[in-house]
Amino acid sequence: MVRVIPMLVSLLVCFLCLQQAFAQARDTAFLADAVRNSIAQYTQSMNGQTNLYNGSEYREPRRTNDQHPYFVSEDWLEGSVLYDNDWYEHVPLQYDITRDVVITELDINGNPMALVDAKVGGFSIDGHTFQKLFRDTLNALPETGYYDILYDGKTRVVARRQKSTQERVESLAISISFEERNRYFILLDGRYHAVRSKRSVLDVLKSRQNDLKKFSRTGGLNFKKNREMALRKMAEFYDTPEHQ
Repeated sequence: MVRVIPMLVSLLVCFLCLQQAFAQARDTAFLADAVRNSIAQYTQSMNGQTNLYNGSEYREPRRTNDQHPYFVSEDWLEGSVLYDNDWYEHVPLQYDITRDVVITELDINGNPMALVDAKVGGFSIDGHTFQKLFRDTLNALPETGYYDILYDGKTRVVARRQKSTQERVESLAISISFEERNRYFILLDGRYHAVRSKRSVLDVLKSRQNDLKKFSRTGGLNFKKNREMALRKMAEFYDTPEHQ
């Protein structure tokens, strides 16, 4: 009888160990299932856009007032982006035009993330379509970057949107402002020409200069009040057949 007791104790210990092992196996399987489900739900919540969220942390430039470094608005705007040769729709976007950086918002924590510049081919935001254009010795662009496509016909009109940071000392404190500058270019015969006024547009589109002068008068085009609309209208008119 004395010998039987140690054997019973050993069997009991083995039984408890096996029971614990089975419990751990169940817990491990449950944990694995939970991880898989979480990944599936996260992927679904991204609407298949997980490849988009592989940029770097974005840190906003220093600000001291209500002015901001973004195009149009400092709030998130719904847009679309051509990223790594794929289009992503209904994406929250901001465009920092002081650094020429496209930003999106992470779903998991709401933090801003800068998209990888080399992967961004273009994007649409607030009714504007931006395309990355590359400067070379032939096209005469001032720099590589994102350009707002104002008109895209036989000729092309684009705008380069930028803000510069200005620091001033006011009342013994530093005040930071963001001054916006837009530059405009017309693409003709493979070369971009900088334009500022009606006269500069007429110089570029000189083959129809007289027609354009008449059109700008009868059409009531005003470069001072709405330069971008005037540029679009003149380029569109230039592209129409002369005797239409």
